[in-house]
Amino acid sequence: MNGQTTLSGKVTDAETGEELIAANVSLYKENVFIIGVTTDFSGNYHFKLDPGTYDVVASYMSYTKSRTNNIVVRAGQKNKLDFDLLTGIALEEVTVVEHKVPLVKQDVTACGPFVR
Repeated sequence: MNGQTTLSGKVTDAETGEELIAANVSLYKENVFIIGVTTDFSGNYHFKLDPGTYDVVASYMSYTKSRTNNIVVRAGQKNKLDFDLLTGIALEEVTVVEHKVPLVKQDVTACGPFVR
């Protein structure tokens, strides 16, 4: 390859424009996961990578995942890709099951030493 270059961008809420802190951004090449990063406090992400063609996926809890395919990353250029994520992904149903462990087992007695 021609040496490493960078791909950077910002992940924001599509409706409010607010930066999404700790959003996940993942990089794929030929459908194989390469690396993932988390956005900073300003919603920015940054990859150092070899020039080539990549697919980039941005995701954030309770937002719709966004995937951009065939991003050509060139050496010697500022490679930038921003994401505007939409809210509204439905979370799956969670079932909470209670399990109680009795503190004392019934019908079991024990005797121990006495302290005088």
